[in-house]
Amino acid sequence: MFTHADIWVALDRLAIAHGYSTSGLAKKAGLDPTTFNKSKRITPDGKPRWPSTESISKSLAATEATLSDLIGFIENTPAPSASNGKMSLDHYDVSQNALKKLNQKTLPALLHLPKESFALTLGTAQWAPRYKKGATLIVNPAASYEIDDIIFVETHASQFFIMALDEDDEDSLSLRAIVLNEPDRRIDKTDILKSAKILWAAQ
Repeated sequence: MFTHADIWVALDRLAIAHGYSTSGLAKKAGLDPTTFNKSKRITPDGKPRWPSTESISKSLAATEATLSDLIGFIENTPAPSASNGKMSLDHYDVSQNALKKLNQKTLPALLHLPKESFALTLGTAQWAPRYKKGATLIVNPAASYEIDDIIFVETHASQFFIMALDEDDEDSLSLRAIVLNEPDRRIDKTDILKSAKILWAAQ
């Protein structure tokens, strides 16, 4: 038996697993951005308000997740069917060795990559068509950022973003979406676990 709290926790985990806030997930699913707000989970008279089957269905479709994945989030054991057979929370594989597997003839401009560079293999289609599911990105965490650079950001809350840089100030990064239906964001630098400039992509 699933409780009211279980369902909402599962939706929160679904959003985080795919790099969204709950409002971002709702918008991605074509719903009102406030659909999943915490303030809407209890009615004014104190009764629990459950998410509709339509909103759940649209959220699963938007993230390419399954009902089994959602149940996994309820049980806190995400199903391995999501993200190309990887655990649902694994949005990417990071590997220094992946660089060695790439055909250097396809990287004429990157034959002298900075030693800090590494490869990301995306396990989700949320950045399509710019970056398809399974795309390999070469990124460099030591590179300086310029306006309009495409960067990868991972937060301490395990949220993942691939966005264009609008502004880099002392305290935060302002990021612009590179795909439709994703909101622009401002992320405090204290919330950032890892960030890197995308140098090249193979799809």
